[in-house]
Amino acid sequence: MNPTLTFFRIVSFLFFLTGASAQKNELILQKVQSLNQALLSQDSSTLRSLLHKDLSYGHSNGWIENVNELIHNNATGYLTYQKIEAESISVKLKNKTAVVRFNATHDIILNGKSISLKLHVCQTWIKDKRKWKLLARQSTKVN
Repeated sequence: MNPTLTFFRIVSFLFFLTGASAQKNELILQKVQSLNQALLSQDSSTLRSLLHKDLSYGHSNGWIENVNELIHNNATGYLTYQKIEAESISVKLKNKTAVVRFNATHDIILNGKSISLKLHVCQTWIKDKRKWKLLARQSTKVN
């Protein structure tokens, strides 16, 4: 076997894997952006397409919503997202699971009260029936 040819095959394969991984990361980042936009625009249809049926959506105050509660509270205006500005986003992929972490400023209205929060958010996305779905989200306040 030609060592030079073997080397180029390995390098080509590694570039292929790197490209595939970058594409998956970009797809996950698009899902995060779509989720944020759906929360801001109260788009229940898009939320339903992005959220896993077993969702656990944890807020920084300890409140946890399931998928139906999140969609209902968003649609009725009980929790209205006015601004979500994310920064320092990282994605870690392992098979059919992605862990996304970022810092964000959230301006919300909760039951009629305006609140501005600086949060660290951790999301777990899983590939379910060929679609990425948010399975879990937890946030904590940062100074």
